[in-house]
Amino acid sequence: MSRKVFRQGSELEMTRVLLVDDKPENLDYLKVLLTAYGCEVDTARHGAEALTLARQALPDIVVSDLLMPVMDGYTLLRFWKSDPLFCSVPFIVYTATYTEADDERLALGLGADAFILKPAEPEVFIAQIRGVLSTGASAMIDESAGTEDEKGLLKLYSETLIRKLEEKTLQLEEANRILQEDIRRRKQAEADLRERKNELRALAESMPQMVWMTGPDGRNIYLNRRWVEFTGQTAVEGRGDGWAEKIHPDDLPATLEAWERAQKGLSDYSVECRVCRIDGDYRWMLIRGLPFRNQEGEIVKWMGTCTDIHDLKEANTKLREQAALLDLAQDAILVCDLEHRVLFWNGSAERLYGWTAAEALVRSVLELIYDDPTDFVAAVKIALETGDWAGEIEQTTKSGKKLTVEGHWTLVRDDDGRPKSILAINTDITSRKQMELQFFRAQRLESIGTLAGGIAHDFNNLLSPIVMGVSFLKRFETRENVLKVIRNIERSADRGKELVRQVLSFARGVESARITLDLGHIVREVESIVMSTFPKNITVERRIASDLWLVEGDPTQIHQVIVNLCVNSCDAMQDGGRLLVSADNLVVDEQYAVMNHGVTAGRYVVLTVTDEGSGIPREVQDRMFEPFFTTKDLGKGTGLGLSTVLGIVRGHGGFIDVVSEPGKGTSFKIFIPAQSESATKETSLPDLEELPMGGGELILVVDDEVSILDITKQTLESYGYRAMVAEDGAKAIAIYADHRDEIAAVITDIMMPIMNGPALIAALRRINPQVLIIAASGVEVDTEEKRNGIPGVKAFLKKPFSAQRLLVVLRSVLSSA
Repeated sequence: MSRKVFRQGSELEMTRVLLVDDKPENLDYLKVLLTAYGCEVDTARHGAEALTLARQALPDIVVSDLLMPVMDGYTLLRFWKSDPLFCSVPFIVYTATYTEADDERLALGLGADAFILKPAEPEVFIAQIRGVLSTGASAMIDESAGTEDEKGLLKLYSETLIRKLEEKTLQLEEANRILQEDIRRRKQAEADLRERKNELRALAESMPQMVWMTGPDGRNIYLNRRWVEFTGQTAVEGRGDGWAEKIHPDDLPATLEAWERAQKGLSDYSVECRVCRIDGDYRWMLIRGLPFRNQEGEIVKWMGTCTDIHDLKEANTKLREQAALLDLAQDAILVCDLEHRVLFWNGSAERLYGWTAAEALVRSVLELIYDDPTDFVAAVKIALETGDWAGEIEQTTKSGKKLTVEGHWTLVRDDDGRPKSILAINTDITSRKQMELQFFRAQRLESIGTLAGGIAHDFNNLLSPIVMGVSFLKRFETRENVLKVIRNIERSADRGKELVRQVLSFARGVESARITLDLGHIVREVESIVMSTFPKNITVERRIASDLWLVEGDPTQIHQVIVNLCVNSCDAMQDGGRLLVSADNLVVDEQYAVMNHGVTAGRYVVLTVTDEGSGIPREVQDRMFEPFFTTKDLGKGTGLGLSTVLGIVRGHGGFIDVVSEPGKGTSFKIFIPAQSESATKETSLPDLEELPMGGGELILVVDDEVSILDITKQTLESYGYRAMVAEDGAKAIAIYADHRDEIAAVITDIMMPIMNGPALIAALRRINPQVLIIAASGVEVDTEEKRNGIPGVKAFLKKPFSAQRLLVVLRSVLSSA
């Protein structure tokens, strides 16, 4: 009876497959494969288990191996095809053992629907299952017929089993032969190993050193006779951790630490420690050990020696104690023969000059620490003639660093009184000399600062009437050609005002003012200066991003940065070339910030100054930002240009990147942090037409500069105020005493002859404690500390100030009263 065809489609979903194989890995592989195609899979390890499972849940198809225990695949196939319940279910033979033509003929003769040899490609295997399912199972075998064909199949089955049994027997015999050969070889290897061990033991026992062997855990498994004789500890007592009892307690931690480091592969095992002798005394030993590893690289044992170094140790010690006396000296001590060869070089000399004693000995001191031998030769001559020399001399370290030392050199004579060497004691005074130089520079800067303060006051007094006069003229002038001249005067005055403040900032450390800037404006200003002052063989180009972000900074300092870099580029292009100044936006990401220590990720405006000049050598690039370092001739450069640039950029929270190639030019990139996207340009003061008008209030103006009094009085009166003026503090007190009820506010300079501003303010407050006072000064006084030092001042005006600034501050003070 044949079973109805189960599936015609190409898919195997919900097909129940029974897998029969005694090897779990084969079952797992086929189960994963069939499950991936949507099959439901049951597994059995032999034919008997397969029949039981099939009666519980009839499969759609069976895939069975042939060679299995309990019931093989042939027997399962005979039972399957002779049972009416199973015969309609297709049966596929899948084997790697029965691979001959008779094996396949027997399986097909017993009713198998397909015969597949292992291993089969997944696509071939699945295709076979689909083909069998589409055609259905073969006919059921009728064992009662007793035909000649059936007898032939049974005979073939018996012959097949006998053949496979013979093959397996031959395979077992071959495996047994190989095993016996392996056993013979292993026994021979064991005999050889025992012989080597005996030889090694005999060698270890005959050695004058103590020999030890440990397992991979560091526990002793062998100690030679020398150990027993030296320590009095038997090999049994010294096994395991017993050896540690013989190590001096003070040395045991270092010994164990060295052992742990060696086990981790961090260093060789070599340690000096004291070991207790049989009489109770300790002697210094050098313990060394080597690891033995297996094929996988794992340590299987350690073997080493203990060598007595006690006498030697007491002697590489006495020498050290003697040398240590000289090494403890803070000064570099060296001895040279009359040919200038180094005979002695102490530890301080090593630290000072960078040359080790081994490197320095027998070499000429001239090649070690002198670039120019002139001063050295002169000093040696004096020492030879007089017996000693003392003074300052320039020397050089191994790395090329310049030193200034204070030397005390003494001529050493032999027993017959003949000169044989020079003992030199050199003290490094480089830092002291640098501190002296810095002190002198600081004194000069302090003097410059004092001078700059006085100059700034006078200069700002000169600028004040110009600045206010410009504002006054702009209000009443309508002709465009005249206004253009006025605006040029205004820009020049503003630049002069900023330059004075910059001088004070540099000389006296005054905090610079920061405003919101569009750096494109500064680039354009610098371009106009450069084009009008640089040689005509230098072509200047400008490139500014159209949507340049805003920054917060000091415009004069940024101006100084760009000018300094442009001047450097000009100096580098003696034969002319192209100078490019650009401003661009850039977002620095986290990766760039991490790769450049000290850089913060975020939005930056990048100012780039690129030239086609001579470039900067590598050795100069390493030092070019150092204060007072310069490659220019004496008197042609201060060495402060690039150090000032770096200081300004860092003060703005930015950083510098330099790319230079000798002969091809240099590019300086200045990174200035940009403000947030919501930032806007600096809020300017109101136009003159929009300024608040006065209401006839009387204002007393006090200043020792007549020009400032005149322009201030005109400005106030033109905006609806009344004004009275005084040229010194005494006149101001007299005027205020007569008109105290009318005067609404007092504007006074701080620095004046006869009576200065603070004295005047104190006198006015004694007359009227509620007086409204606005102080003005040409030096920096607009800080909290200085404001607190002048009580009663409601606001400060920094000279020179514009008419807009004057009127806005005045209105603010009057409104607050």
